[in-house]
Amino acid sequence: MDTIIAILSFVILLSVIVFVHELGHFLTAKAFGVYCGEFSIGMGPVLFKKQVGETQYSIRALPIGGFVSMAGEADDTKADENVPFERTINGIKTYQQVIVMLAGIIMNVILAWVVFVGINMAVGQRVEAQPAIINEVVSDSIASEAGFEVGDKVTRIEDTENNVYDITTASEMVSVVNTFEGELTFTVERDGKTLQLSATPILDTESDSKRIGVAFAPGKVIKNSPMDAIGYGTQDLKEASTAVFDGLANLLHGKNLTQLSGPVGIFKISAQAAQSGILVFLRLLALFSVNIGIMNALPIPALDGGRVIIVLAERLFGRKLNEKVMNGLILGGFAVLVGLMLFATYNDILRMF
Repeated sequence: MDTIIAILSFVILLSVIVFVHELGHFLTAKAFGVYCGEFSIGMGPVLFKKQVGETQYSIRALPIGGFVSMAGEADDTKADENVPFERTINGIKTYQQVIVMLAGIIMNVILAWVVFVGINMAVGQRVEAQPAIINEVVSDSIASEAGFEVGDKVTRIEDTENNVYDITTASEMVSVVNTFEGELTFTVERDGKTLQLSATPILDTESDSKRIGVAFAPGKVIKNSPMDAIGYGTQDLKEASTAVFDGLANLLHGKNLTQLSGPVGIFKISAQAAQSGILVFLRLLALFSVNIGIMNALPIPALDGGRVIIVLAERLFGRKLNEKVMNGLILGGFAVLVGLMLFATYNDILRMF
């Protein structure tokens, strides 16, 4: 039963995010008159299809993606049909092409925002962020050996690569401890003095998170109204987006590469979230939707952001890019993405053993 739940949660997670993303492309393309031969959720062999008007709606066997087949694209599944140029993706105005390509990203962000707001409305309360003041030090823990004491206020953390992170809340400290490998140097305030304590977090296998052996006082519970929920949901979206950009910055600098997760990691996390309850699963869905939306905005030719760059470049130079150059860029983009996925999957496998 657990295996079935794990598979279903993984399929639902990816299917919802992909459906919303592709729906953005589809609706805007149709609005601008682009001929869309197929709207598919999933890849591979067709399991179900239904023709409605000029579009075939299909569900395919592998729940690892999806697509909208638009006339004029290289992967148009209905390329043999005689479609007027003005009804192809290349035949509409440049700003319309950009809107179509960005619509999936925007829909993913909107989905995340709606889910975050919905969660806050459903919960009806918010735990006030507590300051990073140590409320308990576990005996014989890494923290006790490092010299942490009750009442210490953590203000900064520095990693082994001399990156410094200002800390104001307990959740920020927990995030840094969970994110980085190796020894961390904590700057703490104690009785009016500033001290530096060093500790190397260890992985707690039960919670699958890193710890040093400290606890914080519980935050104050605040009831919120529906209007408050909108504000909190927007705040959650902002924090999730910031985390993605921080992660991308670390990736570009070659930091925390072991933290990358691929399909195996997503499968594991989605299964755990599903078992933890619907709200936890919905929060994970929102987080992944933000991640996929922002990742698709990267200027890599195989992604939506890269396609926008190509369209704008063609507009700027007044001509289409050479087909061989275009294919080379797209293949290069795919190679980068496949490489990252394989590396992330390798990390997932290592974490399993």
